Amino acid sequence: MNAGIHVLDLTTNSWSSVMIAGEAASPITRALTARCCATVLTMQLPIDEATGMLRRIKEGEELCEPQEAVVIFGGFSEYESALAPSSMLVLEVNHSRLREVQVPSARLKSYMAHATAVCPGQRAFLVFGGTPTPEDGESDMTPHQFLDTTMALNFWKTPADFPSEADEEAAREAAQNPIKTKTLGNGDLYVGEMNQALTQRHGKGKCSYANGDEYDGDWRDDQRCGQGAMRYASSQDVYAGQWERDQRHGYGIYEYNTPPTHANDRQKTRVSNMQQRQPKKYEGQWADDVKHGSGTLTFSDGSQLVGSWASDVLETREESRLEGFDDGQHGPCSYVGEVLDGVPHGRGESHHEATGDVYVGSWMAGRRSGHGVVTLRDGSVYRGEWRNGRRNGFGLFDDARTRARYDGKWVGDVRCGRGVCTYANGCSYEGDWQDDARHGAGRYLFADGSCFDGAWQSDNFCGDGSFVLCIDNDASASVLQPDDNGQE
Repeated sequence: MNAGIHVLDLTTNSWSSVMIAGEAASPITRALTARCCATVLTMQLPIDEATGMLRRIKEGEELCEPQEAVVIFGGFSEYESALAPSSMLVLEVNHSRLREVQVPSARLKSYMAHATAVCPGQRAFLVFGGTPTPEDGESDMTPHQFLDTTMALNFWKTPADFPSEADEEAAREAAQNPIKTKTLGNGDLYVGEMNQALTQRHGKGKCSYANGDEYDGDWRDDQRCGQGAMRYASSQDVYAGQWERDQRHGYGIYEYNTPPTHANDRQKTRVSNMQQRQPKKYEGQWADDVKHGSGTLTFSDGSQLVGSWASDVLETREESRLEGFDDGQHGPCSYVGEVLDGVPHGRGESHHEATGDVYVGSWMAGRRSGHGVVTLRDGSVYRGEWRNGRRNGFGLFDDARTRARYDGKWVGDVRCGRGVCTYANGCSYEGDWQDDARHGAGRYLFADGSCFDGAWQSDNFCGDGSFVLCIDNDASASVLQPDDNGQE
């Protein structure tokens, strides 16, 4: 039988053909090309015009208008069965429609055609004999044997063993609901949508992996693809965002599981706030499962790093921005510059809103280190060397409040060592310093040329030394002990 139906009209004594188009793999085309001819009957079936399906006729219900149709069942292909044992083809000639209809109460497939007879009224037919086709896993003693039985199929009366309407509704919902449960060979458990062949995860679903990880989101061709969230069992970190080919790709948010640190723990370990600072959340671009592109990294202390990443490494060629960064010495700041491991490292500029200070210079491991310039809120400026976040080394400080200038050695953020301080009244001191005070050997020069030259202690001249008085021709100068600001 080819892909068509041949009709012999006995009134005109002529043949005609109805050709059926379709792919060779479709069940309709396979049935029409079966090596064994299928049984064809002309029936009146209760077809619902709205849905095109066979109606369930309820007891006492007025019968719907019958529609005459051609029923095709049975048939056998050399390589595979033509139709499922519970389906048949219905050809509605008046509407030029051919459809496959499921009949759960019938199993009509056999190796040889059945002998059939249509009942009066064309509302039922009888099936005689036939050798059935055993299903996979069934024994030869299947309950659907036709050798010694005659079966009647009445489409206008619901069989006693037919599923209830509730069962049918549940079956329809199950068929429409794409949610499936599948356990993979590696122990992963998937609950969600799958492809039509039920071989691949496709659509929306949740997968619980054997290692404890859990993913809930979109799938495509058995891979994580689209929007989804992953919780990692080993770290309890969570990623929510875009995926492609099973990898984080696109925009996403990664939340780190950062355990809280208690105050007593900090006291025991004597670790600074900056050292306890840990990543808490990353928001930005991803590629090939790593951070790649622009993003914002939020830390446990509330500070944020805004920058650009390449293959999970922060780009150092571009300036990054840190908001709320606190080095533990100068308070929170807004920083723009080079960053390494989430802290300032290299050249950068920090603005401290609380104090009004602005620092421009070198950084190392989150601390001011190297050469840098800091401008205080009152206008005072320090230009010089830094180490471990403090003024250490040689530097020049212009004090806007006293209008004094110090040029010399610094240790631990205070004047210490050899240095020269010039005061606003024209006096100056050159000598040793300790703990921000004149201490040791030094020379104090007055504006008129007079000077103390000797030992100093705690910012005072201790008398061990010499005094040189410079006298004008007209008058002599009175000499007083200089105060802390170099005043006479």
